[in-house]
Amino acid sequence: MIHEASSDSITGLGFREPFVSDDPVTNHLYLFIVTLSQILSYQVTGKGTGHPPFVVDDLGAYPSCATMNQKATDMIIARDEAIYLANTDGRGPSYAVDGPKTSILTHKSYLIIVSPPFVPSAGSASATVRRFVASGKPGNIPGGGAAAAGGTGPTALGDISRVVVFDVENKYIAYSNTFRETVKDVFSCWGRLFVLTNEST
Repeated sequence: MIHEASSDSITGLGFREPFVSDDPVTNHLYLFIVTLSQILSYQVTGKGTGHPPFVVDDLGAYPSCATMNQKATDMIIARDEAIYLANTDGRGPSYAVDGPKTSILTHKSYLIIVSPPFVPSAGSASATVRRFVASGKPGNIPGGGAAAAGGTGPTALGDISRVVVFDVENKYIAYSNTFRETVKDVFSCWGRLFVLTNEST
């Protein structure tokens, strides 16, 4: 058994792949274990295998909010306040991409960030959300509501979800869009990204 904690659920796993270098640490395979409150690293191969996993950082993540980067060298953690990277030496750089997050996914050199459903506001810090409000389009309102009845104003907008494509290497938001239907999942296939919502893809 590598790790057991009844009160701290495991929310993510990922392998740090070995690569050839003068540093003996990078020549070994490591397993990252992400829980609600911390990130641990366990050496899988090489001298030192069999020791208990050690704590890389006291920074955990919710389910679906931890994934390995494209090169399989760093664990990416998505929290409300920012995006964090961690490796076997500890916490790495962080990026100020704030706001609630329900899931993340890596696609090539990009990080895909999905937000939970929320009611859009004209005062939002996101330009994408402000443009959606200005367009006057209704959001997702299950069972009808003010928008379904032709109402107007903030309560008529309904819930929307937001998907952000963040370029990790160049540190900028490459794409951001809102979806009137709740985003259930985002997946990568045939070199393209697909967004699965309540009604369509």
